Amino acid sequence: MSSLLNQIISNDIVDLKITEEAEDVFGNEDGCVHDFLDALKVNTSIKTARLTEDFLGCLRADARSKVLQALGKDLDLKEVTLGDALILVEDITHIIAKSPSLYSMDLHNIILQGQQEHFQALEATLHQHPNLKEFDLSDNCEPAVEDIDLERIKNAKNASACTGSMPPPLKKSTIATSA
Repeated sequence: MSSLLNQIISNDIVDLKITEEAEDVFGNEDGCVHDFLDALKVNTSIKTARLTEDFLGCLRADARSKVLQALGKDLDLKEVTLGDALILVEDITHIIAKSPSLYSMDLHNIILQGQQEHFQALEATLHQHPNLKEFDLSDNCEPAVEDIDLERIKNAKNASACTGSMPPPLKKSTIATSA
């Protein structure tokens, strides 16, 4: 078992930063994250998580989703940085919704996968989160679906409080141009 896994299991780590491929981090050839998921389940000490560069991007989609879902179960999580991967919008929404102490999330170099209703759910979750103060969706984050407008997501924490109803659609407005 890797030193990092031992630190996670024994609650000796507060700031989790993983930037290398899973097989390099966990020391197994298949890049299996099962041990990492098991370690996250018992951990109560992680306050900040930075999963970027080769780590998320090199995981299979199902493994990446499981890692993000497991990260979202941490009730004391304060800060999250995710980058350099294809990520399901549902997984981001899950982390925010299930982490009541979260006050900062930074996303960069991400292709956001999901349908319009997933983006609407993320926007509503951002409006309703009691402690999230910073939500940074950098300019190099893009939706996988072309007709999704991310400006409302980017500005959701600056907008007035949500009334509880679903926000209107996030589709980009169609602008007619003459030739």
